[in-house]
Amino acid sequence: MTTNSSIETRLRQLWRTYTTRLVVRGTGWLLAVLVALIFVDLLLDWNLDLAGKWRLALLLANLGVLGWVGYQYLVRLLPRCNAIDEALRVERVQPDLNGLLVSSLQFQDEAAYGPLISRELMRAVRQQAEARVATMDFRAAAQRLVLRAALLSGGVALAVLVWVGAWRGEMLAVVAQRMINPGSRRPYPTLTTIEVLSGDIVTRRGEPVTLRARATGVVPTQGRLLVRYGALSWETVPLTADAAKPGHFEYLLPNTSDDIEYYFRAGDGRSSRYRVSVMRPPQIAAGRVKLTYPAYTKMAAQEVETLNLKVPEGTQVNWDLKFSERVEAADLMLEGAEPAPMKLAGNGRDATLQLPAQASRAYQVRFRWHLGKREYVEPSARYYLQVIPDADPQVTLLQPVEDAKATLKKVIRLAYSARDDYGLNEATIVFSVNAGAELRHKLGPLDTQSQVEKEFTWPVTQQ
Repeated sequence: MTTNSSIETRLRQLWRTYTTRLVVRGTGWLLAVLVALIFVDLLLDWNLDLAGKWRLALLLANLGVLGWVGYQYLVRLLPRCNAIDEALRVERVQPDLNGLLVSSLQFQDEAAYGPLISRELMRAVRQQAEARVATMDFRAAAQRLVLRAALLSGGVALAVLVWVGAWRGEMLAVVAQRMINPGSRRPYPTLTTIEVLSGDIVTRRGEPVTLRARATGVVPTQGRLLVRYGALSWETVPLTADAAKPGHFEYLLPNTSDDIEYYFRAGDGRSSRYRVSVMRPPQIAAGRVKLTYPAYTKMAAQEVETLNLKVPEGTQVNWDLKFSERVEAADLMLEGAEPAPMKLAGNGRDATLQLPAQASRAYQVRFRWHLGKREYVEPSARYYLQVIPDADPQVTLLQPVEDAKATLKKVIRLAYSARDDYGLNEATIVFSVNAGAELRHKLGPLDTQSQVEKEFTWPVTQQ
């Protein structure tokens, strides 16, 4: 842009005027939107007592809306200083110029045109343009940018904000603090103030809980308790103040099975939110049992993951249990026997114990654990240990099938069958001759077979 041109100087003034009006209009809309967002935030947070994460999300949404409005109504529209653009803006409001102003600016750089273009014509156009716009106020072109709606909206919004600030300035201060600092729990000012006496509670699952609050200031006789179980929606419980203690409200939750969030409302007051955290009693989360069988069974040791056991008599049972919560002590309670203390690891959640399986009986694990200052002792689910006694081998004499007489040189044909759960080592025949002393004769090893049937001959006097 050539600085010695009066036209260009006036066009620069137009650019400044137009830009200023754009900034004023954009600021008006931004102010109106900002005040609207402040009151939306106030209504939402005041009525819903938004948690910190939701206030942070609302703050980010506010910044997003303000950024969008600022871009759409201000940043996007700000023009660069360009003489041709400003001349076009003038000609849009002075269509009778018929491009004369734009042409005069384009013809200033004569060197940019070829020799076929008349320099005299270029100078004539510039001179005609200067004469034509000599008395014209270019800044009037900026008047087409209407400010009335933006200024009215911004002015009304600012007036409302000032009025509310003068009337309930503390409300605006609180919403500002709670929005800027989402972790703030500063309450809104009210005629009725509610103090929650029960506060945050940690309790055992299934136990009753009493929620208490006290109202001061303008004390109503009716109130409400708002309760939310887990992720469910809020439930409202009507309350009546204690006749003996005006302003005191309480409500008994007879059974607690899930975490609870709650707060009280009375008059125009609302308390902060509190939680009832429900702790479940310890349980056996996982269990492995190593079984070491007696030598007579010739069975290899193994591990199982069931706590209902069926084992041969004399088996060494080694429990390795993992609990769902930390405990102070754990005992294995075999029915009809003294409690057997388990060895507890340092984390309070792993326990071991080894006992011989002697008799079939039910059993449980008894936990001792603390919740706050209270100690609880309670059992786990019931399990069963079935012990299979070692039965005697079963032997059947197949031959001879009846009594018989024999000489001393008689050879008897014998046959027998035998079976045992865990295997037979050897066979022995027990006999007496002519009602004499009882004698024994080994029939040989059976190689731990569980069932055999053998036949042989045997001289009756052979020992």
